[in-house]
Amino acid sequence: MPLLEEMGYMASKKYARQPEILEHARSIGQKLDLYSKTLFQTEVLDLDWINDSSCWSVRTSRGDTIRAQFVVSAIGLLHKLHLPGIQGIEIFKGYSFHSSRWDYDYTGGDFNGNLFKLSDKKVGIIGTGASCVQILPHLSTSAKHVYIFQRTPSAVDGQKNPSTDPNFAKGPASKPGWQTRRMANFDSIVSGSQEEKDMVADGWTEVYTKTPPFQPSKDTAEGAAIAKHMQLADFKKMEEIRARTDAIVKDPKTAGKKGPGEEKALGEKTLGEKTLGEEKPWGKEGPGGRRTMAENLQCRLMRLLS
Repeated sequence: MPLLEEMGYMASKKYARQPEILEHARSIGQKLDLYSKTLFQTEVLDLDWINDSSCWSVRTSRGDTIRAQFVVSAIGLLHKLHLPGIQGIEIFKGYSFHSSRWDYDYTGGDFNGNLFKLSDKKVGIIGTGASCVQILPHLSTSAKHVYIFQRTPSAVDGQKNPSTDPNFAKGPASKPGWQTRRMANFDSIVSGSQEEKDMVADGWTEVYTKTPPFQPSKDTAEGAAIAKHMQLADFKKMEEIRARTDAIVKDPKTAGKKGPGEEKALGEKTLGEKTLGEEKPWGKEGPGGRRTMAENLQCRLMRLLS
């Protein structure tokens, strides 16, 4: 959660839930007076540079034309829904909706689950990405039966989400700049660098802190050494997840679908709030992957050098 120190707020858990994040975002907007300066539900249609006045002319979907000295594009990658263009979907006779537009009127329940209106229904969910990891535990306990339509298995690790220690606010968080230091520490560790202390200690950083530090030699570029270090961390974590799957999924044929020869880029790893053993459909497919973490790092290095 951003701006914790500036807001004088401490999250209740390591991974805060949606209502808490939403309330925090609203508090930021109110404190910084962002609501009076924000045009919600407004799309930028055109950007034109005006040489005579050295500014941008911005045309919006609301019919506004705004002049600005600076324009920053910060729309992100997931600002529009991706609807499945599956052949025949238009003749599907059942009820369907996109997960980001959840219909509680149809399913019952709320963000805590208890989707009681699905108790007599067979439900299909398409994809096993981060959204599915969050949705599936509730579906599996509420619906009569759940079918998962999957292309590539996700690497689902256990999510350790303890409540925030009250003493944390009196200790590390009492020193100015504590969150900035934690963010820098996290970025450094997950980029393959070594830190004296892991300040965050979550499911991402532990992958790297368990791996011996890389030692660039005279004949090896530092970037290659970091890539090798991260790939080793990738292998170790994937073996842990495979072992976890094998220990919980008793059917060897089902457990064998995990694709043991494929490594998973840790940038795509997900952390599930429920463990594999707590949910019936979860864990039927183990981790697979398309591109290794080392390849991802090499791509990032190439972009930085280009």
